[in-house]
Amino acid sequence: MFDTRYEVRVVLPLLAVRSDLNRGGSRFVELTAGSVIVTAEAFDKPGLLKVRKGEEELLVFARDLQERTEPLYGATGSDGEW
Repeated sequence: MFDTRYEVRVVLPLLAVRSDLNRGGSRFVELTAGSVIVTAEAFDKPGLLKVRKGEEELLVFARDLQERTEPLYGATGSDGEW
């Protein structure tokens, strides 16, 4: 998975894009409140960041992660502030 990882809980629904566009179905995925996602990328840069929800790799805007998630304390790399 990731060496350094940030685990966060979605507190407000947000839209993600599947990174595997060859897969059938919708390219967009709604991450509902309560979902737990993991990323190796810090949220301090703009743009799309790779995240994982379970085994699925998705792309989410950094701003959405900043505004619509909260850290899961005790996670590697999570200090409670974005």
